[in-house]
Amino acid sequence: MKGIAGKTIVPVYGKPEENSSLTDELLYGMSFTVIESNSTISDEWLYILTEYRYKGYVKKNDVIIKNMAKSFQKWESAPKRRVMKAHADVLSESRVQGVIQMEITRGGLVAYLGPVGQEQPGWVKVMLADERLGYMKESYLERPRSSQGIPEDELRQQIVETAKQY
Repeated sequence: MKGIAGKTIVPVYGKPEENSSLTDELLYGMSFTVIESNSTISDEWLYILTEYRYKGYVKKNDVIIKNMAKSFQKWESAPKRRVMKAHADVLSESRVQGVIQMEITRGGLVAYLGPVGQEQPGWVKVMLADERLGYMKESYLERPRSSQGIPEDELRQQIVETAKQY
């Protein structure tokens, strides 16, 4: 079973307890695999494996699970963009006066639906994992990078460039 981080930041705990130490965190839109979701853990926790092979527990209320949401397939098949600003708002309109739909931190993902048009240059339409639509400045986004097939020197340089942004 698959899932998606449905909040800005989803803590990943070492044990299915809120006072447990954190092993990692998922950023909005990141996907994971559910390892265990039965009542032997608890009705409110899932044991997961992240895309980069970390294991831990997340609260069910913080995530969107594939078999529980029809929006999952729509999200999985949509092209994604990664947020590159420290914090970026998804707005209800393609202008700064729009209502904030969600705040997403650097590294979070949105589904990219394309430019708004010439009437609002620099704005793009995006979809959130729960199918809400919104707008963001295109300059806040970039295509997600893959480390597969990249020479080690180039990968190291990408890691350094990303670290400098923090």
